[in-house]
Amino acid sequence: MTKYLLGLAAFLVALGGCTRTEYSQVMLEKARVVGLMYSPSTLSTTLMPIHMPDGRGGLHVVWMPHTTGNAARYIITFECQHGHFCVDRADLYAQLKAGDRVIVQYREVYEVKKVDGKEVRNLAKYDFMTAWVDTGVVESVEK
Repeated sequence: MTKYLLGLAAFLVALGGCTRTEYSQVMLEKARVVGLMYSPSTLSTTLMPIHMPDGRGGLHVVWMPHTTGNAARYIITFECQHGHFCVDRADLYAQLKAGDRVIVQYREVYEVKKVDGKEVRNLAKYDFMTAWVDTGVVESVEK
C-alpha cells in the first residue's frame, strides 16, 4: 500500500508540478478611502434535536447547538493605482472615514511552479496588510 501511495504522489507531482508561494518585500502605496459599510451580526444559535440510537434498539434525543448567520462585517473600500479593493477590518473601520487619503501597506503574492523545466513566477494577488491616514510624513515600513 505504501509503495502505491508513494507512486501516486510522484505521479501527481510530475503531472501538475509543485506550486509554491513567494512574497515580495513589504510595499507602501497612496490610496483613498472610497466608502465604508457596516453589516451587523446576524448570528443566532438554537438547539436542534438529534435522534441517536440508544443501544437497545430505540432512539433518544440529544440536543445540539446549531449556529446560523454571519458575523458583523466592517468593510472599507479603497481606490489605488491597482483599482478598487475592499477589506473587512473592524480596527481600520473605527479609524478611517470616506475621503481619507491613506498609505496602504501590502505585499505581492506570487505562485511559482516549474513549467518545461523552468520556474515560472506569476503574480497571484496583493496581500493587504494595513493602512493609515497619510499625514504627509513618510513612515517606516515596519509600522
